[in-house]
Amino acid sequence: MGKIKKPRNEELAQGRAKRARGVREFLRYSRRKLCEKYDMKASTLQSWEKVRWNGLSEGGAINLARAYQAEGLNVTVEWLLFGIGEDPLKDAYTKRIAKVAPALAPEFETIAVAVKAPKNAEREKIPEDETVAQELRYFHQLHPTSVDALIVDDGLAPWLVPGDRVAGKRLFEEDIEKAVDHICIVQTLTGKVLIRQVKRSHEADRYTLICTNPNTTVSERILDNIKLFSVAPVLWIRKAELS
Repeated sequence: MGKIKKPRNEELAQGRAKRARGVREFLRYSRRKLCEKYDMKASTLQSWEKVRWNGLSEGGAINLARAYQAEGLNVTVEWLLFGIGEDPLKDAYTKRIAKVAPALAPEFETIAVAVKAPKNAEREKIPEDETVAQELRYFHQLHPTSVDALIVDDGLAPWLVPGDRVAGKRLFEEDIEKAVDHICIVQTLTGKVLIRQVKRSHEADRYTLICTNPNTTVSERILDNIKLFSVAPVLWIRKAELS
């Protein structure tokens, strides 16, 4: 390829930094770990990601592309520098974190993710909340009508417990019927948001919301005859496991 000019404006430089940093964070590498593995300087990588001294250069993009390709991602120099071509993280995101969870919504291609807490607290590591936020950003990009929620009760234990985070694509009006029998993020007409199993009620256009845990501490295990604004069958799960 021909010589590529250095960034001519702040927007271009910031775009390069965002793409370079985004791939590293997707791989859950700290700067130190990535540079140790691929013989780069952490200070140089930091300058690329924080747009110091003109930010990411063509030579830097070549080095990063090689490193990320070695990690199994189809990252090109053109994409790193100019955003040209397919975003390599879209397909990689799904392939890397997909684990089938048929107990929820198999036909909706449920994704489950589990992350263990770091065993060495002193080791430089990407914060878990940052990783979760990034995964959710990609999920919302892939599914514009999606919604996410935090599990706050034991109504669906042991499958989903307090602290787990879930996301799904929202269905409205007559499409709500497609979610019957599935675990969903539910929004009622009164604006209340719950994560429950959805069942048909005895009245048309109304539904029963169920806690699947028979020993739940939730005071109302079954809510019957509820009108719903939307439902989102759970497609994505983030669970934090104990180390």
